[in-house]
Parts: sequence; C-alpha cells; structure tokens
Amino acid sequence: KAAIADGLKKHPSDPDLLTEDVNIKLSEGKSKEAVAQLEALTAQRKDDPELFFVVGNVYDRMANPNDKEGKPTAKPSNYEELHGKAAENYKKAVELKGDYFDALYNLGILYYNMSIEYYNRSNSTIADAAKYGSLWEPPLKIAIEFLEKARVVDPKDMNTLLALKICYGNIGDTDNYNKMKDEIKKLQGN
Repeated sequence: KAAIADGLKKHPSDPDLLTEDVNIKLSEGKSKEAVAQLEALTAQRKDDPELFFVVGNVYDRMANPNDKEGKPTAKPSNYEELHGKAAENYKKAVELKGDYFDALYNLGILYYNMSIEYYNRSNSTIADAAKYGSLWEPPLKIAIEFLEKARVVDPKDMNTLLALKICYGNIGDTDNYNKMKDEIKKLQGN
C-alpha cells in the first residue's frame, strides 16, 4: 500500500498504479474514493472496455448494496443517480466491445433490480403506489433487451436464461417464458 502511494506521488497518472490503488480502496470499503479514481482512469483510458465495466460494477454495487451475508439492503437516497452512472459505464463498455457478455448481462440485471425496486416501492404506501405503480415495467423491458443480447453472445448461460424466464413471467409474456423454460430444461438435460 505504501509503495503504491509513493509511486503515485512520483507518477500520479500511471494507470497501473491507479488501478492497484483503486483495488485497495475497494477492498477497504472506500467505494466513493475508488470511483473518483476510476473516473480519472477512464479519462486516461477511453478505449478500455474492461475498465468501464469495472467502474459500472462499482456504481452498481453502490446502488444495490448487500449486507455481509450478500443479502440486499436498503437502496441509498441517490439510488437513481448511482444506477444511471452504472448503466452509463456498462453501456460504454458494450459500445467499445459489442459482444462483452459480462457488461450486457450486468446491464440486464441492473435494470431488473430497478424494476424490482420500483415494484416494491409501489407496494409500500398509497403515495408510492401512485408514483411507482407504472414505473416498474419499463426497466423490466430494458432488462430483457440487454439479457437477450447477452444470450446471443452466450446462449447456454444458465443465469441469463433464468433471469429472462423471470422477466418474461413478470411482464406476462407466456410464449417467451415457455421458450426460456424449455431452453433451461434442455441445458439441464431434462
């Protein structure tokens, strides 16, 4: 840690040193500091899809936090802002590398999580029901769009098929729900 800090004093824009420093900050739970550093890195390495994926992933984890056991916790007050930044960086990764499965899949799950968040909010109070009652479906359709693109890249990924099955079930698309169900059975050898 000290060697990296010393190196950054001498070479403040060295991308490898910055990456190592970000990894340290993330492991210490300093997501905001890590994000600031990652933003500086993306300004230097504008053609690095993996870097944009990492930045998107950090924002995604900030928007959709989990407790120590990995269970979802309450969304932060700036949830929409963090979600937008995660989506922006994942989309940049896909723009740079069109068949980037992980970025496509994560985009799908990011929008799926947003749909669930809005659905849960619509069931919390009467005021929230009026505000969020119709907002949960558009992100679900976006989730399907990205998950389908991920499925094109890797048609045998079980997590993608399971997520698509749930999404199609939630919007009431029985035909595609049954297609996903059949694909899953085929992969499982049933």
